Amino acid sequence: MRLSVSEDLKIFLTFFATYSLFIHWVGWNEQSRLLTAISIVDGNTFDINNYANFTGDRLLVNSTYYSDKAPGISFFLSFIYLISKNLFGETFGRSEYILVPEPQFNTTTYFVESNLEKSVLVTMILGVIFFSSLVGALSVVIFKKILILFFSRRTSIILSIIFGFSTLIFPYSTVLMGNSFSTLLLLLSFYFLKKDSKYNYILSGILLGLAILLDYISLIISPILIIFYLWSIANAKEKVKLFFSFLFGMFPLLIYSFLIFDNPLGFAFYSNFIDPSISPCSYGRKYFEFCPEPIQFS
Repeated sequence: MRLSVSEDLKIFLTFFATYSLFIHWVGWNEQSRLLTAISIVDGNTFDINNYANFTGDRLLVNSTYYSDKAPGISFFLSFIYLISKNLFGETFGRSEYILVPEPQFNTTTYFVESNLEKSVLVTMILGVIFFSSLVGALSVVIFKKILILFFSRRTSIILSIIFGFSTLIFPYSTVLMGNSFSTLLLLLSFYFLKKDSKYNYILSGILLGLAILLDYISLIISPILIIFYLWSIANAKEKVKLFFSFLFGMFPLLIYSFLIFDNPLGFAFYSNFIDPSISPCSYGRKYFEFCPEPIQFS
């Protein structure tokens, strides 16, 4: 057992260090999640109305702007921003940003970072390290532990290394996206399902639900896994545990979706609310007959 722990630790540290060396924290995708976190801390709201022009990854719902990303990473990121804000005594301010033209869209302007506040910079860097690099490295370890259930130790190590270096887990573990975190939860759901514990079905179901909170792509994967798990479980009582645990894991997302879309399942149709000014119509309205007029920003 001591050898196994040491081996897992080596794998974790190798991939954590590797992923952390290649982190990237600047871009519309990152800012979209960051701005939600800032709005939660500074404005006690989920909308990003005060920062709409800081990112093109946004939704327009009832004349209100929101991030178009799954909210899970932003929820976690808000804790880091709160600590950084109090540590450095700084809040997010527009004065530190430069207004530049963006010709590829029909919007008039967008913002580019210049001289970021320490609180924001630290939040973005630590966010990538904790919620992408660290969880990505943990995913490799859990993947190896799952493989050991079916293959030899040597084969499991080789396949887990290939998984860590040669799949999309590598690039997604270097940027502030929910893919790595949701992948970890999906892997853990399978791992716990195979554990001999009276709580295994409850943990597995909750993790599958939370995966959707972190990444909307899991909206496709989690139901497929739930169906597979339910089919593989013989005990009807355990099936009920798993299913309702899944719904419990989704509960935070259902509440968030209701507050934004007035529909607990509105997040599943979020593409209907993409800001028309940054839609494909923006690349040439004459080619899209039904494109709405682009929105101009001050």
